[in-house]
Amino acid sequence: LCLWEEGRGIRRRWGLREGLPSLEVWALEPDGRGGLWIGTVKGMARLAGGRILPGPSALARSMVHSFLRHQGRLWACTLDQGLVELGPDGRFLAAHPPPPETGQPVVAAVLARPDGLLVGTRLGLYRFQGGRWERRYGDSPVAEAYVSTLYQDAQGGLWVGTLHGLHVLRHGAWSRLGAGEGLPHDTVNWVRELPGGILAVGHGLGVSLRQGGRSLHLSRARGLLSDETTQESVMLDHRGRLWIGMVGGVSLLDTRELPWDPPLPRPTVLELRWQDG
Repeated sequence: LCLWEEGRGIRRRWGLREGLPSLEVWALEPDGRGGLWIGTVKGMARLAGGRILPGPSALARSMVHSFLRHQGRLWACTLDQGLVELGPDGRFLAAHPPPPETGQPVVAAVLARPDGLLVGTRLGLYRFQGGRWERRYGDSPVAEAYVSTLYQDAQGGLWVGTLHGLHVLRHGAWSRLGAGEGLPHDTVNWVRELPGGILAVGHGLGVSLRQGGRSLHLSRARGLLSDETTQESVMLDHRGRLWIGMVGGVSLLDTRELPWDPPLPRPTVLELRWQDG
């Protein structure tokens, strides 16, 4: 974990010697008090006053994938205990494994909605409310998918990232964006809507951006640190810059100056033939 400041670079680092449970950090969430909750492959920790403090012992060996602060609770998505409910101070309250039909207590994504929490499991989507699980979108294209990320855009569209492409629900209809529709890789790690109506998608081969009919694919060959983004490791700052967590470090993208790919030229018909003369 590193602290970076504008114009001064990396000011401080925290590792195993400073108390971090693992060097493989998956999730960061502000604690509302000037500190951070930290999710790793070996449990949680908290950064407060410049020091790394241990998280709840109940998650000491858990793989913490992402966080959500909602209605006075801190929710942790884990890959071995399901959805974990914590108090605002990080005190462990309960672990809520998804229903047995999902096969494993894997929860990779959670999204707050008016009717409860929408939760992504390895077998589609569920609603969690008051300690109860309810199957959602059971007849949709994501009903049996491993859901890796969830995002709701400003227009109310529900984006569901899976290991087999990206799906969006708008006005009651589903559509798909994957390798067959121009996305370079089917494994989707995160989705964000940027200023100007730009859709940004982090996946297994970098980052793809779309705006209207324009598209841009960024990879190591075009300046990124690597070709692989990591789960939910992305943030848009107040200056319009996209911070992208990647395998090996962090890439910083100024979304105001994007080198859009040139549009494909209009096709020219050279010859027409009919099969029977």
